[in-house]
Amino acid sequence: MLMVTTDRWRPDGGGRERYLAELVAHISARGRRVSVLCGSPAAAAVFADCRVQRGPRPLRELRLRAAVRDARAADPALRVLALSPVCGATHYQLHDGLFEDAFAAERDAMRSRLRRALVPASIAFNHHRQRLMADQMRMISQAQAVMAFSRAAANAVVERVGIPAARVAIARPGVDLSRFRPDPNGDARPNASAGTLRLAFVGHNFALKGLTTAIEALDRLRRNGVNATLTVAGADRPAWYRSLAGRLGVATAVRFAGALAPDAVADLYRASDLLVHPTFYDPFPRVVIEALACGCPVVTTARCGAAEMLTDGENGFVIDDPCDAPSIARRAAELTDPSRRSAVRRAAADAGRRFEAAGHFDRVIEWLESIPRDLAERSW
Repeated sequence: MLMVTTDRWRPDGGGRERYLAELVAHISARGRRVSVLCGSPAAAAVFADCRVQRGPRPLRELRLRAAVRDARAADPALRVLALSPVCGATHYQLHDGLFEDAFAAERDAMRSRLRRALVPASIAFNHHRQRLMADQMRMISQAQAVMAFSRAAANAVVERVGIPAARVAIARPGVDLSRFRPDPNGDARPNASAGTLRLAFVGHNFALKGLTTAIEALDRLRRNGVNATLTVAGADRPAWYRSLAGRLGVATAVRFAGALAPDAVADLYRASDLLVHPTFYDPFPRVVIEALACGCPVVTTARCGAAEMLTDGENGFVIDDPCDAPSIARRAAELTDPSRRSAVRRAAADAGRRFEAAGHFDRVIEWLESIPRDLAERSW
């Protein structure tokens, strides 16, 4: 019997929430009994063995901990996987990386100097964030095993928290390769002419994922004579970014598509020449490997865990500074040459085929069911 717990679960959400839905479905399909313990009432209707903790957030958190404690007392052999810091779980996945780093990245993403200057004080007086950071440190220290999705995230845990490296397994996520794949009819843009470029941005947190930089890079490309457009997919509020595109004179070249279903996201990747993901912090975003699997190269930053999977200049590009729009524009412009674009697209698709979701979830099950001391010495 396995239990998976998280502070919230909306299966139609993004990132961690969609991952949980896929993980639970996979565990069940493999014949294991699995229950879900969460803090979101939307989850109750989509999974039979799902217990929901209701009430205000602080009360939900207390009830989650108590429910985990009671479940383990009733079954000492129960393995409990936490996708967010829920103290008492036996295993912990670092979906959000270290909160200390994530909050610092939010500050870096702010363009206002005044707002950046106020962040340390606001965090110091934000009881929820203080509790999150404290719970995460306690969770990492007390869990039997910890899983990171990138080498960089694993190293940060070992160095910052001080736990042995053997307790941190590395298992890079995968995607549904039957959905995220190159166009079966060949290149989705076989007749694209030189000097044209179709950019995509996919993410729900526009500021943290670097949409400002993406729009600035688009502006620079167009001023350099490249017929470039940008499609933005995500549920965040677009008003400020529409205004930015207007001020830069590229409003007609930016399309805000809103939140898209997974199949529509896959279509977007296939129709695009480059996914622009200048993130300020991302332990391992699946959008990067989704794009690669569809044959869409990626430009991202060294602050992105998935950058470990890119060979710079071969299947994508890695820059250092999330605010460096000129570097993004310069690297993106390489793909205006049709032969260069085709070669990089092929290399991206080859890289993406290595990240299959079922294999990743099988490794998670093995990690949960094995003796942590033996398993944590492996990485995938």
